[in-house]
Amino acid sequence: MFQRCPDLDKATNGARRGRTAQRRMRANAAPRKPKSTKCLNAVTGLALVAIILLLANSRQPMGQSLDRHPNPSPQSEKILTSDASFIAQCKSYIEADVQQFRWVLGKSILTRSEEFGLVWRVDFELPGESSDYGLVNRIVCWRPPGSDDIGASFLFGQHIPKLE
Repeated sequence: MFQRCPDLDKATNGARRGRTAQRRMRANAAPRKPKSTKCLNAVTGLALVAIILLLANSRQPMGQSLDRHPNPSPQSEKILTSDASFIAQCKSYIEADVQQFRWVLGKSILTRSEEFGLVWRVDFELPGESSDYGLVNRIVCWRPPGSDDIGASFLFGQHIPKLE
């Protein structure tokens, strides 16, 4: 599928094959151009695939801008008593991070925002961290109105009141 790129190999393996490459170079020789654009196309294609994978794995819902998310604390939002299925979706969405970093989830609150739909906020503690400094760690999870996508923000060391 991919063809070897001799010019790319020289650039990446120069340290290993430095003496051989130096012997071949002439003092006044102009740098050689690639014999084909296939090498360039292969490298460009791999870079494009990497960018697509990064975008596909982002933690934002498809319709939301990457810089838009609910506030860390509720702002004129209606407080809801419960929506067990949404909270379960949020917990499932953040579960890998919570387990990997051994965060301890604390108090939470569920609200409805006109702009962001359902919003679940939960405070969490880091292992071995003291909460004496007055800083709060919070996860904000939301589902925009009319969507099944979930978004999440992980906020560390915020100067906000703890959830009651």
